[in-house]
Amino acid sequence: VPSLAVLLMIYNPYVTVNIALFVDFYSPWILFESKFFDQYHDYLISTLEEREEQPLIEITPQEATMENIIKLSKEFTWPLVIRGMLNNSTGIEKWADPAWWEDQYSDEEVLCGTLSEVVEDCTIKSFFQKIREKEPFYISGASVIFKRNPELHEMIDNAHVRSIEPGKRQATQIFMGVPDMGSDIHCAIAVNIFRQIVGQKKWWFIPPSQTPYLKPSINVNGFSAHTKTLVGKGGATASPWLTKIERYTTVLNPGDVLINPPFFWHGILNLGEKEDNSLVIGAPSRYIKGYSTIAGFKSNTFLTFNAIFSVARRYGVMKTLKGELNLQQDIANNRRQREKKDLKAVDDAAEVEVREKDSMEDVF
Repeated sequence: VPSLAVLLMIYNPYVTVNIALFVDFYSPWILFESKFFDQYHDYLISTLEEREEQPLIEITPQEATMENIIKLSKEFTWPLVIRGMLNNSTGIEKWADPAWWEDQYSDEEVLCGTLSEVVEDCTIKSFFQKIREKEPFYISGASVIFKRNPELHEMIDNAHVRSIEPGKRQATQIFMGVPDMGSDIHCAIAVNIFRQIVGQKKWWFIPPSQTPYLKPSINVNGFSAHTKTLVGKGGATASPWLTKIERYTTVLNPGDVLINPPFFWHGILNLGEKEDNSLVIGAPSRYIKGYSTIAGFKSNTFLTFNAIFSVARRYGVMKTLKGELNLQQDIANNRRQREKKDLKAVDDAAEVEVREKDSMEDVF
């Protein structure tokens, strides 16, 4: 048995690391605290050569038919940029103005912090106050604000985007911050369509085949994962092994739309002059059912099965099938866990976006 384990580690690191992910998730063993796993990761990286990053596929809005997107994204399993698809949206016109946000939504509570820190009791007002005090933090992954104010989603939507949706829209989130903020390499269940509204973001995309080289760990919610692979946000140094990993990059500008596949590793860095504290805003919509579910199994069967099981265990089978999840609270608990804080109970207030045309037949 030991000999077989060694052979598996050498010749099939993909299976080995996925097994380690599940042991880490379901047992007291902690992958990030394992010196043995650190040594194994060092060995894996030593087998790789330096390689250049490659540009992501880009198309124009005129090329963005559902048929063409299915083809180019390999049925929503490969990232794809549509340049300028939302150039004329109201969001691009208004969202860059802090005064507009404070006038319209000052007291709205939002999810603030980073991938490893939660700023409790955060509002739009306190976010902009901290920017003025030169102590900015990140509105990162807030989704309830769209449930309470559906007009916000309408400001960054149009018929063309709706025509390429890969399933039923479960939630829309906002990521609002300043230059040098972002997210290190991570991934999550379900396709999302990301809209760049204000400023610029650089994105790194790393295929699921590269999982063994990333130092990954499944989040407490079970439907997303993070890694110890850094992209250089917040003044940090990018992980030295990043230059050895297969990766594809792009810079999104206001009006660009990105197809972000399920469990396709990615990281983000807000661009611009850090001292300016100018806004950088993006908004992903996440989808369930349809192509989104199928793409998840194609991208990473291990993580997709685990995600469905974890969500069903927490919310129940019926709510899981309907997509009635509290995404924002689950994300906040991920970050509290990394800070070794007490987790908060996830209530039953679902965030699924229901439109008039949706019916129970659409849910199932």
